[in-house]
Amino acid sequence: MGDRFTVKLMTPLAVSPAWQSLPAVAQAEDGPIAGWQVMGSATQGQDGSLQITWTQALSPDRKTTIGLHGIAYDPKIGKPGVPGATSSVMAPQAARTALAGALGAVSQYVQDQIQAQQTQVSGLTATLTSQVPPFWQVLAQQLATGFQPAPVQTGGTTLVTRVPAGTPVVVFITAASL
Repeated sequence: MGDRFTVKLMTPLAVSPAWQSLPAVAQAEDGPIAGWQVMGSATQGQDGSLQITWTQALSPDRKTTIGLHGIAYDPKIGKPGVPGATSSVMAPQAARTALAGALGAVSQYVQDQIQAQQTQVSGLTATLTSQVPPFWQVLAQQLATGFQPAPVQTGGTTLVTRVPAGTPVVVFITAASL
């Protein structure tokens, strides 16, 4: 417990609170299991950092597996996480939301035109007139309604944290393995 060694990520990682945890795979660079593959799961911390919990290691000959209890650790600031991770805000549903809004507006506009009435006042009498809309307006309304995507379930923005493959990560052992 408390031992440290360095691994290098074998694949890039991207995590977000909107996603489930992802598998993380790295190659041990030093320490007692140098050359072994280390596996775990990656998530995003509450502060937007990339967190990795390491759970097992696989020998180079792929015949031996050992259990690990470790975390990714940033030794420069002394806290869990992967150093060098970058975060960016993404709006994954922006195009869908814009399309739904535009098609909904077209549909509502055409519907309002179809239902529009004109009032003409002559002396003490008022005459209400209504016109049949042109075919293209009815067609536009039907197309806008037919192609409108389903309502967006998870609109808004989400924070995505990424690291490239080859990123060095310090593994901090948190408990002894049996």
